[in-house]
Amino acid sequence: MLIMEAYCYILAVLIAYFGLICGIITAYIAKEELKTGKRYFAFLQSAITALIIFLLLGFFRVHLVINIAFIIMFFAVIQQLKFPKSYLLYPVFGIIIYLARIRTNEFALIAALVFLYGFPTAALMSKFDKNEHWTSILANWRIVLHHATFILFSLLIFLI
Repeated sequence: MLIMEAYCYILAVLIAYFGLICGIITAYIAKEELKTGKRYFAFLQSAITALIIFLLLGFFRVHLVINIAFIIMFFAVIQQLKFPKSYLLYPVFGIIIYLARIRTNEFALIAALVFLYGFPTAALMSKFDKNEHWTSILANWRIVLHHATFILFSLLIFLI
């Protein structure tokens, strides 16, 4: 039974991480639409992040007012970062997925939200140059590699 739980956990983590790759593919297919949808993608990132934190704190039965105050403080701190916020959020999401694994419903929901978070994140970060095809591919794979800390954190915590 423990081996099956480990397989399910690893598969959920990998599928959640696959959202980044889907976001890059979406950005490649819809290059023109990205220009107009940039602010909507940024809003979607914030909404999904708030929902993940809200679900995590609700899982620990934190009072609603404290939950909302924490989310506001979290966004106030994260807005001060000088590097892409997702570099910090993905390892945090890895820890959150580990904490949510106890309850199947919350685990599946948070894993799905992390998957959905990858769409706008990768779409906003990806760049495609018509003249330099290989440079674009390497730049976009860098996005995937920079966020690999999600897999590292979620699997290392699970194995410890």
